[in-house]
Amino acid sequence: MNFFKNYGNDSTQMDMRNTIKISKDASGRITVAFSYDPDRVEKVKTVGYKWHPEEKYWSFPYSDSILDNILSIFSEEKIDVDPSLKNLMVETKISKHFEDLRRKLVLKKYSRKTSGCVKSRKI
Repeated sequence: MNFFKNYGNDSTQMDMRNTIKISKDASGRITVAFSYDPDRVEKVKTVGYKWHPEEKYWSFPYSDSILDNILSIFSEEKIDVDPSLKNLMVETKISKHFEDLRRKLVLKKYSRKTSGCVKSRKI
């Protein structure tokens, strides 16, 4: 399953002027940078943001829902997602799937040992 169908990371193939760059800063906040476009500015303002005028990027506290929201509002655009963020997103999605599976096992009254195996699964 490819979670990143529109989210390339091969910068040699992308026109950087039209690409939205999503990464993490040193404090762990999500950063979004792009060339000025009034439509993109309006979109990014719907998420909740902090503008950094000197560095020319927007930042957001890290959360899966905020990252999903950012990816959603720019889904029709060229997006370059930092590989470390991609890995974090995949790990989070996998963890959520395992937690959903564990809940289903508990609801179906599987033994604690069986549902515990799923809970203790390490990525």
